[in-house]
Amino acid sequence: MTKSLILLNPVPHISSSVCSEGTRTEILQQIQQWTQTTSPQLFWLYGQAGTGKSAISQSIFSRFQATTVSCAFYTCSKTQVELHNPLNVLPTLCSQLCAHNNRYAKYIINQIDRNP
Repeated sequence: MTKSLILLNPVPHISSSVCSEGTRTEILQQIQQWTQTTSPQLFWLYGQAGTGKSAISQSIFSRFQATTVSCAFYTCSKTQVELHNPLNVLPTLCSQLCAHNNRYAKYIINQIDRNP
């Protein structure tokens, strides 16, 4: 990671558990199908605490890390205090996208260098 990207100061990703085999297949399939469309560019997964949003997000993130699909996720956690701060959302998402997409990384580095 370049010095400029370090300025993003993302919250380190702590891997959470993924969905167990054969569970949440409908939502996982829905998200996978969404990535193959051109609309909208953001998939907002929400719900009550303890319903599996983090596991779904981690499952999708794990699936797409080895593909050309750029993805990032942010999850809230009772045990990771840094995740409670809304100011950490964008830097963390940007950092994840930069790690996966060189074109995006160059753009973000340019913006940080111009406006540190």
